Amino acid sequence: MNTQSAYQEDTQLLLITQNRYNGNAESTVLNFRKDGGNFVVAARNESSHYKPDWYLNLKEEPVVQLTIAGSQLNAIAKTPVGTDRLKIWPLIESLAQQSPQVLPRDTTAIVFTPMQ
Repeated sequence: MNTQSAYQEDTQLLLITQNRYNGNAESTVLNFRKDGGNFVVAARNESSHYKPDWYLNLKEEPVVQLTIAGSQLNAIAKTPVGTDRLKIWPLIESLAQQSPQVLPRDTTAIVFTPMQ
């Protein structure tokens, strides 16, 4: 597993996806917002116009593992479209306030729904 630096438990989650080429577990720290019982993140690369690897991984295998505030849970990733995307867009915009870069309008939103 590829580990990254410690994350801030109140605003960040640790996402573990399955690598789409070799099946290995890969971890990424992401800023998130809560939407009811779901967790919302933005799929963007700070340094390029390509989608991040973790996003491409979850498009192949949407069942992921999250660690939030020390608790681990399995979740299903979904890319909302249409009115579902519009409903969570304010949350995505609030994530952009933590970044010095402007958030492109075509930024992909991801919703993680915990599995029961």
